[in-house]
Amino acid sequence: MKKIFALVLMCVVLLISPSQQLAAESLQSSMTKDIQKYLGKNSPLVTLKYTNLVSGDKVVMSSSKTSRAASTIKLPLALYVIELADKKKLNLSEKLTYKSYHYNGGSGVIQYSKTGTRYTIKDLLQKAMVHSDNIAFVMLREKVGKQNFINYMKSIGGKYAYPKGENITSADDLAIYTTRLYKLAETSSLAGEVVEWLKKTDYNTTIPKGIPKVPVAHKVGMIPNLNIYNDTGVVYHSVPYTLSIMTKQFSYEKSQKVIADISAIVHKYHTKSNSSTIFTAAKDITLYKSVKGSFVKTGDLKKGGIFSYVKSFNPYYFEVQTAGAKSYIKKLNLTFRTPPSTVPVAGKPTIGKVVTLAETQVTALVSGKSVRIGTLGKGQTLSYISVDEQLGYLINFSGTYGYIPFTKPKAL
Repeated sequence: MKKIFALVLMCVVLLISPSQQLAAESLQSSMTKDIQKYLGKNSPLVTLKYTNLVSGDKVVMSSSKTSRAASTIKLPLALYVIELADKKKLNLSEKLTYKSYHYNGGSGVIQYSKTGTRYTIKDLLQKAMVHSDNIAFVMLREKVGKQNFINYMKSIGGKYAYPKGENITSADDLAIYTTRLYKLAETSSLAGEVVEWLKKTDYNTTIPKGIPKVPVAHKVGMIPNLNIYNDTGVVYHSVPYTLSIMTKQFSYEKSQKVIADISAIVHKYHTKSNSSTIFTAAKDITLYKSVKGSFVKTGDLKKGGIFSYVKSFNPYYFEVQTAGAKSYIKKLNLTFRTPPSTVPVAGKPTIGKVVTLAETQVTALVSGKSVRIGTLGKGQTLSYISVDEQLGYLINFSGTYGYIPFTKPKAL
């Protein structure tokens, strides 16, 4: 039995290998090659940044180059409003008065209202996100203070925060803002509302059109008379990612098609490289269980181990199986792999149950040696597959074989 499991577990505790680094490099090479083939001589007119929010993999095309931000500037302002409100430094119910000097044409609905109309801060935020309302943006920026807003953008990593008074940005900066929105929305109900607003904006002919069956929370920015069109967003695939695309010198109609087509190319490569449920832990990964809607730590998966998830639980967690029980891991620091040609753990029948009496190490047999691949907390009921006289109880540990010793668990 030991020899069989040793063979199955040969790859369990490998560190991230040069071949995985090569895979990330080839994604940069293959994706950009496909995009450049599509763009042809127009390649210099597009900048781009893709970031896999789970693995951290990135693909860039001149992503540090600057261009006019247009209405994408409204996204970092929304982030600032969210964080001020969450810290109780801004009252979302406070009403601001629309005055004549706030007037700004272009996108939005407030321009059709009478001066003197009053709006809550939350209503202005919603209008700035859904309708890309220019007047709502001006009123909100006035409320929080332009210099305070500039300082905020710089504090979260933005390099281009109105330099010399210019409203410019880069795909790098836009990626910072979309990533921050994704992270804030995990714990902030207001950020969650903003995400939902950005999934239902008035402008959906760019990234969402290229990825029609996947929710996208995105913010566009365009200056039609200058042939500027940008889009940045979070793509809520089971393995979420951010995508920021900036274009110039295309016609208003053509630029939208270009962004949509590039989004489709990016998504094709993303789904292909993240189709497996098998992953390597790039760092020690915390295991959680769900208790009355909250996540409570129950153990961890050791860095370098190869595991698998059952399904996507929500935008931030995967569900995994741990000895017959549902557990959860954050969608972070995971590198997806091509499935190895080994016998899958899922479906193996269990023959009994044990409960852990203390924090318990989980080990695997690798090349004849027992190696720790994780831990399980006290008081967990586990189903085991078989018993080894020396190694202990064999369990399904997040999609791989693991042993827990006889000394810590108690048979039920």
